[in-house]
Parts: sequence; C-alpha cells; structure tokens
Amino acid sequence: MCCQNRLKMYEASLKHIQVFGERGKQPGQFEQPNDITADDEGRIYVADLHRIQIFTSVVDEDLNIEYCYKGHFVVACPEYKQQIWGGTSCIVYNSSHKELVLPVVYKACGLAARTIQFHHLDGTLKHQFTNSNMASGLRIAVNDDRVLISDWTLHCIFIHNREGECLHKIASSDLVAIEYPYFICIGHHGDIIVSNYGQNNIITFDKKYNFKSKFGCPGHKLGDIKTPTGVAVDKLGHVIVAEKDNKRVQFFRSDGTFVKCIGNSEDGLNWPKGMLVHNDSLYVVDNVSNNVKVFDI
Repeated sequence: MCCQNRLKMYEASLKHIQVFGERGKQPGQFEQPNDITADDEGRIYVADLHRIQIFTSVVDEDLNIEYCYKGHFVVACPEYKQQIWGGTSCIVYNSSHKELVLPVVYKACGLAARTIQFHHLDGTLKHQFTNSNMASGLRIAVNDDRVLISDWTLHCIFIHNREGECLHKIASSDLVAIEYPYFICIGHHGDIIVSNYGQNNIITFDKKYNFKSKFGCPGHKLGDIKTPTGVAVDKLGHVIVAEKDNKRVQFFRSDGTFVKCIGNSEDGLNWPKGMLVHNDSLYVVDNVSNNVKVFDI
C-alpha cells in the first residue's frame, strides 16, 4: 500500500514535531485514537476506534520521513455478538512472546472491560482470558509473563499471568491512595509506574508490588501535574507524563524532580493519551486532534 499522511514538520517550543494522521475513517486516518506501541521490527500500532492500525516509517530521497499505512485489524470478542465500544483503549507489544496485548471494551456494558486478548502481529487472535471480578480494566502493561491491568472503576491494579490466573491486586493502603488509576508502564528495574488520575500524581510500586514512591501536586505550573494520562520511561530513566487538563507532556526524574516540558497547547496538543518511546523519539497520541505527534528527545 502507498504511504499515507506525509509528515508535516514545524518548530515547537523546544523540539521539532512530526505529525501524522487526521480525523476520518479512511486508512491512515483516526477517530479518537487512544494508545500506541511498536514491535521489534519497527512497525507502529495505533489503537483507534474499533481497530488497530499498523504503520511503518520510511525516509525518502530528500530525507523526509513518511508514515505508511500497512493495514489494520478489528478488535472483537468471539463470544460477544455486539459491536464493542471503542474497540480497545490500549495496545501493548510483548517482546518476549512477539505478540500484541490489549483489553476489550464492550459497548453494551458502557466502559466495562474484563477481557484481555493476545494477538499475533497480523491481528489474528491467539488466546484471551476474562476476569469477571474486574469492572473497567481499560489500561494494561506487560512484563514478560505478567499482565498488569488498571481498573478505573475499582481503583486498583490486577496482576495476571498469561493464562488468566489473578496473582495479585494492588489497592489503596495507609501509604497511598489509588483513585482512578489510568495508564501503566514498566520502569528500567521492573518498577510499576501508574498515572493516578484522581489524585493528580504518579505512583510507583516495586516489582514485588510494594508501594515505593509518589510525586505530583495539582496545578498548572511547570512541575505540577493535573489529570495525568499516559506514562512512559525514556532511556535515561526519566518518567514522562502526559496531562489532559494542562495539554502537555513533562519529564521527571524518578524522585519527581522536574526536568523539562515537551509539547503544549501551542504545539497543538489537545488531549495527549498513550505514549511510546521509540528510536530516540517520543510518540504522543492526541485523542482530540486525531493524530500522532512525534517529538525528538
């Protein structure tokens, strides 16, 4: 297939931004995209409304970067006949098993998400499991054979193995309040990093699921955090935080020290959600602008 959506380049406040995608239902266009991941071969997967779209990047003879639409697959659950709402809210690549992992969100159940699916890279379903004790397991992370699921409604994080056995549940304690946990990522040492949307902070647990640290206070100044969404970690170990209300992306050290801000409303960020660090770039899915913005980092 031919390349879609040649990148538009413009100068941001700190870094160059590349943008691909626009609102629409055609190949390479988006309707409320939520998340993004990439596999070991550099293919990029974007969780869009009812589908996962697949892209590759190429450099032309003028050294311009283009993103090429390579196909898509529809997210569905065999035992459910109804259309699912939003398809999926999250997409993660598990390099240990060369697979895509995602939660399924059902239209008939509002924001109910209790099923986790494992797909081959071409989109064919490998297997799935359902936890009937979950309510809204909308975001996930994977760490080898563990699947971590943040439950927006139950205010907790479930840990499963790939077969679906629930191994542990992280909930509020005297040390930390978990309120509307959103995106999850895995740090360099196996730490579990969660955007704690309702508390306007970032919380971290060690690989044994013990509370480790938190940072963030609500506000609009640099270093403040307001309604955090996507989280990611760069090669230096910085925690990258996207914010809905502040319409920006900030970098922090693991202790919460502010490092820098990349992207804001002046750069066209409206509702940054899922993020991906890939090839020294930060990919940010913008749910409202219906595109993906790529920052040099």
